[in-house]
Amino acid sequence: SSIRLVSGSLYYSWFNITSAFGNNKVSYIWLASPQVDLTMPAGLYGISEITGYIQFEMKQNLHYTVDDNGNDVYYIDIAINNPQQVFTIECRPVKTTVTPPTGATWTAPDTDTTPQLKIANTGFGTLTGFDNGTYPATTQSTLYQVNSVKNPLISPQTTILFRLPQLVNNSKYADKGYDDVIHALTPSVPPGSLQSLEPLTEDWRGVESGWYSSFTVLIVDQNLNKNIPYDDNGTL
Repeated sequence: SSIRLVSGSLYYSWFNITSAFGNNKVSYIWLASPQVDLTMPAGLYGISEITGYIQFEMKQNLHYTVDDNGNDVYYIDIAINNPQQVFTIECRPVKTTVTPPTGATWTAPDTDTTPQLKIANTGFGTLTGFDNGTYPATTQSTLYQVNSVKNPLISPQTTILFRLPQLVNNSKYADKGYDDVIHALTPSVPPGSLQSLEPLTEDWRGVESGWYSSFTVLIVDQNLNKNIPYDDNGTL
């Protein structure tokens, strides 16, 4: 007897940033102000959402300016560098002519000065591809840009495995210590989107002899971790 996955779907919404992964902390330094340490809420983030969170906190701390058109201006950004397939940290200098927002305790710098982004844990560094350090190491008066030195791993779960313990015998994975995988999924849609589960070929798996009135699908990541964070209340 044999079995295969015909079709299915699930939302690509399992968390990639949590305290358990150790990748939820980052800091920044604004001009002469003390270092600000940030702890990101657990969730599913792309690089734009990471930047958005940092800038949200900067606004809460009044570490931004407003341009002549009334638009908020932020001075730290992490963006995708598509041609080189890396992330880029960009710190723009705060000009001597800026006016701090109402309620701010800082004043315009005497010379154009960049803020600094500080990465002090390997989890966030792995996520973004940067080594631990302060970017730039010292403040600058001109635009600062630096590319990640490693391939960013925006999600600790690169592959999701669907297993049928005690039912399927899949020799393809036997050398990895598990032979009950019926399907392996590498997300191919943006975070938050519906991911189709439709194998390109009829991938049949042998079934152990016996009578079965039901079976349970076990969902794990590539490291066989069953605790894949899905939302604030549970796991996949």
